[in-house]
Amino acid sequence: MPKSEKQGVGSSILPLATTMETNLLNKMISVYEDSNNIYKVTSYWEKYCSRLNYLLKNEPSIKYNYRYGGIKKGYEVLQSFSASDVYFDEKPNKFKKLIRLILRLLRLGQFYPLIDNFLLRNKIKEYLNFEYEYTKNELIKNKLNIHSFPSSTFGNPKDKLIVEKSLFTKNHLYFLRRFNFLYEGLDGFKEVNTIVELSPGLGQLQEIIFKFNSNSKIILFDLPYQLFIAFTYLDSVFPNKCEYIQSYDSNTELENGKIYFLNNSNISIIKDLNISVDLFINSRSFQEMEEENVLNYLDFIIYNTEYIYLNFFPQLQKSFYSIISGAAANEKSVRISFIEDNLNNFKKIKTDSLKFVNKGYLYDDRKFINSIYKKVN
Repeated sequence: MPKSEKQGVGSSILPLATTMETNLLNKMISVYEDSNNIYKVTSYWEKYCSRLNYLLKNEPSIKYNYRYGGIKKGYEVLQSFSASDVYFDEKPNKFKKLIRLILRLLRLGQFYPLIDNFLLRNKIKEYLNFEYEYTKNELIKNKLNIHSFPSSTFGNPKDKLIVEKSLFTKNHLYFLRRFNFLYEGLDGFKEVNTIVELSPGLGQLQEIIFKFNSNSKIILFDLPYQLFIAFTYLDSVFPNKCEYIQSYDSNTELENGKIYFLNNSNISIIKDLNISVDLFINSRSFQEMEEENVLNYLDFIIYNTEYIYLNFFPQLQKSFYSIISGAAANEKSVRISFIEDNLNNFKKIKTDSLKFVNKGYLYDDRKFINSIYKKVN
């Protein structure tokens, strides 16, 4: 069920790097606090938001280290939406799983990526180089040059590979492969210009898309803390191209060549301004909500959208592991079948499991599925 007014995201007086940033986050939190309960955090994200609140309160320079990770309390939450670039083993053996479990029971889960990172330290460059070569060759198949989409240095990425003066990280290479999947399924983005994403994480997929087409109109929606982090990151990559919209009316105009940031409660702007959306993106956050929240968003999304791209778990389950980590899944997991059943007049045109690269080898991870849907008349 949606959370009550008492289950907000925390205090808005935060010692950020500048007064302008503090004011921006205060605005985002104010809009959130005034929003309808349907837009409040669900149980999955309640504790994550509390941790982000702690992090922004106690680490004034956090935006300069989003991607570095660290042992300080709170940094581990950045990994929950792919904001950290600490390289660690994504398919740990039983011994490593036991270490991770013990650390989380002791509320020291933030140490695991760093411990595993230390164990892998002599091999990380080798592993990253393997992933770079694989990703580069996948893009070449579509006549795309990987060096047209280097990662930003902002956020101090910890584990990185520099090739021909271009910087790449494991996360960035992962998002490049997702972009490549979209490129194939959408005929090279020939009919895609206006893009909406709900819960964009740090914004790395949109960083790549905007580098591909700087005339795109990108509209991003999220909860206040995550929205703020995405804004500060993308604003550093694309100065003077990012704009936060606190409120809107019938005279509000959204231009091409800009990235707009709105609270999730303002997703009604799509209907109210009759925005024609070429592509809507959601990466698993639908499965971190209750069914009624998903239906509310879909009501605005399918209204005037041509393509939908979902990156999802076939099934998201509550586990002992997720509970002790402080971010338990919801009472009832949202299955992809539920989402697809409510995509009225949409047909699936491309689907595949995501190719992961871990410790220098490829594997098909059926836990993550990519699908593109096209509106049919």
